[in-house]
Parts: sequence; structure tokens; C-alpha cells
Amino acid sequence: MAKGFPNSPRDQQMKESGREPRGPVAEEDDGQDDRYQDHPALVEEHQNQNHMRKNPSVTATDADFMEWASSTTTAEADDANLMELHKSNLLRLQIQELLDETILSVDPSDHHHSGRHNGAPKWTTWAQEYVQTITDLIEQKIPLDDKQPIPLSDPTSPFSIGGSTSSNNKNNSTASTLPRTAQRLKVQPKACTASNLGFTKPVGNAHVLPTLDLWVLIPTASILEPKDYMKHRYFQKRNAIIWHVAQQLTKNKKFASQVGKVYWRGSREHPKLLLIPPTAEPNNSNNNNNSNNQPKSKKRAKKQVAQQNNTNKRNKKLRFRVELHFGMDNLDWIQPQIRLSPNRCNLGCATTTITSHYYNYQLTHDASHALTPMEQNHESIQNLKELYPHWNQIIVLTKIWCLQRGILNRHDGLTMEHIALLILYMYRTKLVGPRMGPPQVMSALFKLLADTNWIGEGSAVAKDAVADEKNLIRKAPSEGYRDENDSNTPESGQRTKRTVLVMPSEEGKSESQTIAEA
Repeated sequence: MAKGFPNSPRDQQMKESGREPRGPVAEEDDGQDDRYQDHPALVEEHQNQNHMRKNPSVTATDADFMEWASSTTTAEADDANLMELHKSNLLRLQIQELLDETILSVDPSDHHHSGRHNGAPKWTTWAQEYVQTITDLIEQKIPLDDKQPIPLSDPTSPFSIGGSTSSNNKNNSTASTLPRTAQRLKVQPKACTASNLGFTKPVGNAHVLPTLDLWVLIPTASILEPKDYMKHRYFQKRNAIIWHVAQQLTKNKKFASQVGKVYWRGSREHPKLLLIPPTAEPNNSNNNNNSNNQPKSKKRAKKQVAQQNNTNKRNKKLRFRVELHFGMDNLDWIQPQIRLSPNRCNLGCATTTITSHYYNYQLTHDASHALTPMEQNHESIQNLKELYPHWNQIIVLTKIWCLQRGILNRHDGLTMEHIALLILYMYRTKLVGPRMGPPQVMSALFKLLADTNWIGEGSAVAKDAVADEKNLIRKAPSEGYRDENDSNTPESGQRTKRTVLVMPSEEGKSESQTIAEA
């Protein structure tokens, strides 16, 4: 393809007229012509034309290919290499068109112009002020040491969860209420929200408005006891705090006008608060001041009323929403931290031992703020965005792919933070390179998801045995699936453990080095 398309009608016409075909097959020209010796400007323009002819752009090459392909016969057009080139070019153009239509920036200071992406929209300033208002209200106006104690189990609360109320028998007198503390809740944006990663317009998010995710961190030192990770005690205290915050944001008239509407989402094990901001944007108080100045004429009065109606219509359109996620501010209260492993029993009872992988998963999710370096150091993410220029585009494409298949923000699915960490893992382990485009990285991601043995299945049955799918059971997350009727399977040596991906601690280190230093 680098030597041009010899069957092109344009090339045949040029050969018939005695001229050489244009493009890379043309003879070398030094750019000098006797006709332009006395005109330096024409000489420079002639050299630029020769340079463009020797180095055609990708668009020009695609145009020549399409022109050539339209004039060829069916047998020539079925050539595998030519069709692969056509498909790759078409896929590249479609991906770029999709990114231009869906990618969104929520950073008000982002004025970068790239194609159709014209930087952050105007409502991002309103969103930033609203997030700051919510942060101030929760951190300063909602204390945890009210005169009236916070009950752990409220019949009116949708977050009420059963379980033991205290890990110490001496505290039975205060087991029904939350311990009072002078420490306050802390609010900070999640990693992707703070770093402007993975945001899409409603057209690329199933027509759902952009959601700004915030962490509400619970002071574990004064609220939680060392054994509260067992028997739902942590979830009881966390849900009591969530219900207390929701009541304060909705019942307090001073807060309601600034917060808007509050809804709760998720399950009792993983509840979230969804905030819908007021429909009127801030900074419109000047309209009340100007209402005292009566216009002198009726035309001006009608014009002022029309402008105010247009402003109200514009302000009634909702642009974004905020979601509050509650978690721990540190992991010092969980000792040992191996209790977060999926196969650890944190639901022990007096008569039997109950294990729940989902229970430990929720504990780990609430502790992800302290476990993930991305959540603690947002400045490092900006450096990563400069080091890997296509990182955000690949996150957006993966988000759309997960959304179309119903595995985005679901149990056993992927969240925005999971996607960002997975792409970062591929960069640091050299599975992909910074110069690779989004289509190439997506192909490598699909290969990683398909080839990785995530749960250790398919290798637990003996070589000579044929197991029924109904008899395959999973004893532990590290053992994979095996036949419950085959007693020799565990001793046969055919059982393999699931694959675990270890994120290198920094650029230039491998997984083995990170494990050795851990």
C-alpha cells in the first residue's frame, strides 16, 4: 500500500498522457525549478507541495484507497489485506467519532480544544459550587455528637440491618445507640471525579446525567471497635450514620433549599445517597435586586419579562447529579487486615460458621479509599494522564462497552475506578504502550479479560473424568470449581488457583518486585 495503487484510473490517465503518477511512486524532486529562481516565495511553496506529495496524510491515503477500491473488480476487492485495511480505517474513524460525541469534561478550568470537544460546559462551575456547598454542610453542620443520640436501628430507616449490636458485653447499656464523638465526617471526591476521568455526556451514558461521586468518610477511631467488622456491626453503624445524614439534609429547611432532593439507592449492604440539585442555578440573586427598578416604557417591561422567562426555562433543565458513598477513613481498626480476604469468616455464629464472599467484598469496597493509592493522591493521576495520553479515552470506551452489557456499577461488575486501575495495570506491566491508540489497547484489554483465569474454573476435574455441570461446586474462591461426586479431585493435582493481578507500585517495577517489597 505504501507504493500507491497502480490500478487507479487517475494513475492510468497520467501514464497515458506521458506523466508520472503522483504520490510515493513519483520520482524524487529537489524542489528547485528554473521558473521560480527569481521568486523565493514561489520556491518555498513549490517545496512544500513536493513534501506533501512525498508524505501524503492518512486522510489522503484513505481517499485514494476508497477511489481505487470503487473501481476494482470483485475478485481484487476481496483481497484479505485490502479489506483489513478498510476495516481498520473504518473502525478508527468510528471510534474517533464516538469519542468526539460522548466524552465530557467536568473540570471548569479545562479549556482544551480537540476536535469537537470544546472543553468543559458552563454548568461545571455550578456543579463545583454545589459540591462545595454539600461538603460544607456535611463537614460543619452535621455533627455526630447531637443532644439526641443516634439509634443504631430505626424502624423508619430503609437502611436498617440485623445483627449483633456490640462486640463487648460491657457496653450493653449503650449498644443501641451510636457512640458520640466530636470528630466530624470528611467529604472528598472520588478519584475519577477529582481527576476528570471517564465522564460522558448523557448520549454516551444511556441518557443518564453525569454523576459526581463523593466519599463521606466515617471517623473510625471514635466510632468503630476492633471487632466491628464481624456480624454486621460495622454495617449497622455505617447505615445509622447514613440515615442521620439523609434526615438532616431533607428535614432541615435551611439545608433543603440548598441541597434539593435526596434519594437512597443500592442495597442495605451498600446504600448510597443520590442528590438532585435545585433546578435554579446560583448567582441569580441580582434578578430580585433589579426587580425594584421599574422600566420606563412598556416595551422594556415586556423585554425584561421575556428575558427572565428564558432564564427560568434554562435553569429548570437539570445538568448533573451527585452521589454520596460512605466508607472508612483508615484501616487501623481492622486487625489483622487479612480479615478482608474473600475466604475469611466474618459472620461466625455460636452454632455454625457462615462465610459470605459478598460480605467481605462490601468491607473491601468501603475500605478502598485507604487501599487504593489513586484515592489518596489525586495529583499523581494528573501525571499519569500526561504519561498515558489515551488513558481517559480508553476508560470512556470501556465504560460504554460495560454499560451496553449491563456490567457497569453492578455486583461482580466493573466501576469507573476498576476500569481505570485495570488500564493502568496494562500500561505498567507493558501489555500496552503509551503510543498505542484506543483500538489497539481495547483489543489487548479484551484479550486480557478472556485469557485470565479469574475464578479458577475449567481445571478442577481429573483428566479421565467427565463431570456434570450441575455437580460442579465451588468450595473456596482460591480453589475454583470441582466435581462434588469426585472424591479424588482435590488429591489429583488438577486443581489450580485463580489468577490475581498485582498492580506494580510505580512505573518501571514489575509484579514480582512489588510483591517482594510488600
